[in-house]
Order: sequence, then structure tokens, then C-alpha cells
Amino acid sequence: MPYLPFELIHSIVTSADNPTLCALSLVNHALREAATACLYRALHLRRPSSAVKCLQTLKRAPELAYHVRALSMMFQRETDLNFTESFLALLGCALHNTSQLVSLELDVYGSLGRHLRGCSFRLTNLHIACDWDVDLMDWLNEQSALRIFVFNGLPNPQVQLAITSLPNLRRIVGVPSVVSLVVPGRPVQQVFISCVVHHAIHRETIETLAQACKSSTGPVRVVHVLYKIQHHRSAEDLFQGLSPLPSYLPQLAKFSMLTYSSVVDKHFCEALGNFIGKFGQLESVYIDTGQLDELVEENDGLRQLAVALGDHCPTLRAVRLSDAFYAYRAPREWVSLLDVVEMFEQHRDAAMDFVTGKTIPDAADISRVLHDSPREESRASPPISEALGEISRRNGILRGGDGGPGIPDLEMMSPEHDTNIASLINLVYQMSSVVIAGIINAHHRPSVLEPSENSKDVDCT
Repeated sequence: MPYLPFELIHSIVTSADNPTLCALSLVNHALREAATACLYRALHLRRPSSAVKCLQTLKRAPELAYHVRALSMMFQRETDLNFTESFLALLGCALHNTSQLVSLELDVYGSLGRHLRGCSFRLTNLHIACDWDVDLMDWLNEQSALRIFVFNGLPNPQVQLAITSLPNLRRIVGVPSVVSLVVPGRPVQQVFISCVVHHAIHRETIETLAQACKSSTGPVRVVHVLYKIQHHRSAEDLFQGLSPLPSYLPQLAKFSMLTYSSVVDKHFCEALGNFIGKFGQLESVYIDTGQLDELVEENDGLRQLAVALGDHCPTLRAVRLSDAFYAYRAPREWVSLLDVVEMFEQHRDAAMDFVTGKTIPDAADISRVLHDSPREESRASPPISEALGEISRRNGILRGGDGGPGIPDLEMMSPEHDTNIASLINLVYQMSSVVIAGIINAHHRPSVLEPSENSKDVDCT
């Protein structure tokens, strides 16, 4: 065992679960070192009791804390939390030992900043809920590598970030007042507005936010609204509150909204269309809601909404409505992966003959369809299965087991990600059309083994 190559040991430990890693750490020194590094690389603490034990370990064992790259301490909501000063001090001591930490998520309330000042790590991702005070501002000034900042709380408008703080920030998530304080003068490109209180989406509040976003050096290209207000509000009133966004951010490339409080009906769709039509360069729209029933029940209602949005905003190239993703193909023509499935379903008999080898599409037929196609990508197209796999890999269309709403990674929220998926859908649709055309022609062509209608019986005797 001591003579196993490091690559083999690494392969073993990276494919093992936590119980197996604990067992491997007892085998020998080599496996213990490799298994320990994997065990402590990403820590997810959900109960206060386990959090205290883990923090005590990190405090007294810097050699273990060195392996930590990500720490998430998001306690279960039913837990009765009461963070004492001694707990915050323990947390601070433990974090001072995690010199390689790059991602930190802390659902901890209180004056946390003074316990974090002086930590040697340089974060790229930060998700916290604590007091917005001078100590927190001083600590944020130390985190020059931070790219994603999520703040679950309300800021103190009297406490300002230093103009030199967070020079590499790309994404901010918080209530409008947090966004308004953080964005100006920083290269923020993605803004997530958390609207969890009644006054969050009012024209005056959003106008202040939009003015702040206009002063970003990013510039801001994505705005995502997390709208979870549980009260009756008309769609016209909702988008009237958001109306300053197009005025101050005409260069916006993507607008998305997560909402569980508004029914997406015809009135909502009309108000949404009028709203996005005011943007001059919008490429992608994403509406995630559990209340699309009325549109789904209509005949092709989701596609009609995509067409209507495209009519309002001619620059639009991708429309996602919960799990349905539509890609622009031509004026008033939007396609999805379901269209590819339906295409094969409509010609199932011909396709089955092709699959079983009874008919073979003529190369000339396929070449003619390719030649007539307006898109040139097909000349170097990957197989359909590879294109479908690429779409699945990029997420956003075919969700995995954790397909609930949330905050995806930086690449997935970019407008370029959506337009790339739209291009892939168009590519799959085009390749499928070519294949189906060849199959149909082959299906209707008389087989050389079958007599034609004009053939005559010949007496060979």
C-alpha cells in the first residue's frame, strides 16, 4: 500500500463518500493524508452542535484547517438560534486558521466583522447575514479578490464601504438598499434584487437602485429579481415599479425574475412584454414561477408568449419560462428541444425503418437540405447526441435532481450562456430536420428489392 502511486490514491479518495474517507484515514499515513484533505475540503454545517465541534477542531488543529476551501454554515430554519459572543469568538479563531478558504457562507447574526478582521484567506465567494457595521466594512476592505457577495440583511446607510473595497466584485445579491450602496464604482455585471418586503419594488426605490447600477464600471448586464412577496399586486403595478430599469440600463442583456406571488396569465404577459420592449439590447428573458398552469393549458401558450416577447423586443434571442427554453430561429419562429422530439414522433414509422436498416437516406438528399439551409454551422456540426449532451451539461434546460430555484454560478447567469444554448437548440433542430428529410425521402423511395408499379412479369422459362 505505501507504494501505490499518488494518482491512484487520489482517484480512490476523490470517488469515496465521507464514511469511506473516515475508514480510509485509518489505513496508513498516505491514505490518511489524502482522505483528510478530501474530508475537510468543503464543510457543510447545518446543526449548531456539529458546528461547534467542527470549529473547535479547526481552532486547535491548523493543519486540518489548512485543507478547507469552502465553509458553509447555514443552519436549519427550525433551529432556535442564539449566537453568543463566545460562539462568534470561536468562529473567528477557527477561520483565522483557514488560510486557503475561498468560499464562505455564514447564516450568523451579530457583530461578526471584528472577529474576521486579519484573516489571511482571500475569498472569491461570500454569503453572510450579520450586522452592517464599521468592522464589517474594514474586513471587506481586506477581501480584494471577492467576486460574488450575497448579503442577507439590511444595511446601515450611515456606514459606507470604502471606495477602494471589493475592486473585483462581479455579482451582488441583496435588498435594493444593499445593491445601491455596493454597486457604484465597482465592476459589477450581475445584480440580484431580493424583494422580500412590501416596499421593495416601488418606483422610487428601484430608481435609486438603477442610478447606482448605471455608475457600475462593469457595466451591469444582468438583473435578476427575486420576488416573493405574498400579497395581491397587479402585474401592471409590479412592472411600473421596475420601469426605471430600462431608462438607466438600456445596455442590459438579460432580465430574469423568480416569482411565486404573481400568476403568469395574459395580463402578466402583456405587462412583461411592454416592459422588456423598452430595453434596446436585451438578448435573454428568464421567468421562473410555479404558476404557469394557465399558459400551459392553452394550446402552445408558452410558445405564443415567446413569440409575443420577441415581437416586443426584436433583439431577444432566448426565452426561458421555468423549464421551457425557446430559441429564436426566425421572425415569429421560436423552437425548443420538444420540437425536435415532436418532429421524430410525427415521422415515427419512417424513422423506425431507418433505424432498423430497411431504408437508407440518400446522401444527395441530405446534401441538398444542407445546401438550402441558411445556417452554415451544419458543415461542422457535431452529432445530435453530442449537441444534446452539451445542452444538458450547461444546465438551465434539463434540470438535475436539485433543480429547484436558486442562485446559479456566474457563467450560467450570463447572457452569453443563454445565447449559446439558443444556438445549440437551433443547431439540434437544424440537424434533426436534415436527418428527418433524408429519412422521409428514403422511406418513400421504392426499394431495389421491391417491384415497381410499372414493372412487368418476365417469364424466364
